[in-house]
Amino acid sequence: MMMRFGRRSAWTAAIAVVVAAACESSGGDPGSDAGDGGSEEAPPVLVGFGEPCGGDSECVSGACYEGACTRPCGMLADCPEPGYTCGAADEGRVLCVTTRYRTGSGTAGEQCVTAICDEAGGFRCISRGDSDPYAYCTGSCADDRDCPAGMVCRDSAEGRLCRPRGYCEPCMFDDQCGWGNDDCLRDDAGEGFCSVQCDPERPTTCPQDSECIEAAPGRFQCRPAFGRCVGDGDYCHPCRDEADCAADSDCITDAYTKFSFCGQPCAVQEDCPVEHYCHTGLGQCRPRKGSCETPSGGRRTCQACSDFTDCYSGWCIDFVEPRDGSPETCGDSCNPGDAQPCGPWGQCYRLTDETGATVGHACFPPATMPCWQYRLCVQDCPDGPSGCPHTYCRA
Repeated sequence: MMMRFGRRSAWTAAIAVVVAAACESSGGDPGSDAGDGGSEEAPPVLVGFGEPCGGDSECVSGACYEGACTRPCGMLADCPEPGYTCGAADEGRVLCVTTRYRTGSGTAGEQCVTAICDEAGGFRCISRGDSDPYAYCTGSCADDRDCPAGMVCRDSAEGRLCRPRGYCEPCMFDDQCGWGNDDCLRDDAGEGFCSVQCDPERPTTCPQDSECIEAAPGRFQCRPAFGRCVGDGDYCHPCRDEADCAADSDCITDAYTKFSFCGQPCAVQEDCPVEHYCHTGLGQCRPRKGSCETPSGGRRTCQACSDFTDCYSGWCIDFVEPRDGSPETCGDSCNPGDAQPCGPWGQCYRLTDETGATVGHACFPPATMPCWQYRLCVQDCPDGPSGCPHTYCRA
């Protein structure tokens, strides 16, 4: 049991009343220096951690929150008492606040690869497939106090759920984030986000569209290249959920890169910027490579590709004209109504599907020019045949 500090007994209080009455009957001036020198006001009674309070001035720590004395904190270890955690309170203060989450087998944050979540208690397993090593139990929440320290309360299609506090999730201090080497950094807006340790010699140790910086001497951490984990809601700005994006735009998470960005409504390819495409299933523009920093592979007409995402624009197709044995080839998109839509060396071909319907137009060299010649002509003679040193370009 926590003890109150400095509390007086009723007996002591009664003596004080008698003494006060005697002084008044003597006829002396209460404000004079005569007699015993006067009496001083008793100091306020202060109470300790967890005791009821009506204001900050009643607590030893100077912090009263939700009707009980608490204390300021700067990390989880500052609040070791069971049922407390270090978190945001009122007026921007960071205090030891009570938690509302359950602990034990099958509750939020517990793994459910082999264990079973406590479904009767309202918990369920979130898994990306059979034997997912990162599968975890979760439950509904109103705010972060309903979740363990390593989790955050976030919106989802099933309502607000506790989710692991991974990269770019909000944080207040380091020990909320991942492992011991993952820090809570400040973004360009001054907001805290969970980072991850990285190797400056290996950029791929950071998540997509992030950079490895020296956050402290000899300590390297990842931060979003955008400067913030959440942008302004415009197309290709980073996001965490739909509320972070403009109206009619989705917060899209790429299946391969795991990077989340705001989409943009579209109906046809022309509604989207170059290096991006219109995803017909979503009705949203997306970067070809799932990266807003490097939206595509950047390859142009007659450069080898294995997928349309390798191409700056247009398609990656098996071009049937002479191709010098190269694999499938990029063909820049073109508008046949434009003057020289493919420059001086290419032709704008109509592309069709198996029914003969037009699906678009792409630039490729004429049938008499293999791709290796086309690439040299474009590189060495960008203005056309006049003055070009290559005879095959002048033909």
